[in-house]
Amino acid sequence: MARHRRTNLPLAPIERIIKESTNMLVSESAAEELRKVLSDVAEELSIDAGELAVFAKRKTIKDRDIALAFRNMKKVR
Repeated sequence: MARHRRTNLPLAPIERIIKESTNMLVSESAAEELRKVLSDVAEELSIDAGELAVFAKRKTIKDRDIALAFRNMKKVR
């Protein structure tokens, strides 16, 4: 379940990502909304990656857990 919480993600890099990928101007509210979405996605990916690590009998989440969780998330879309 995605929950909108306060996030520590800085706004400037998010604005830059939007600008560089679209070559358009970006409103502050659009950047803030993307920040919320990215935070929710990061939380869900972290939870899924944690479950993968537990399944593999590890206490450490590895890059491959994140990558697999992301691939699985893309398949669901």
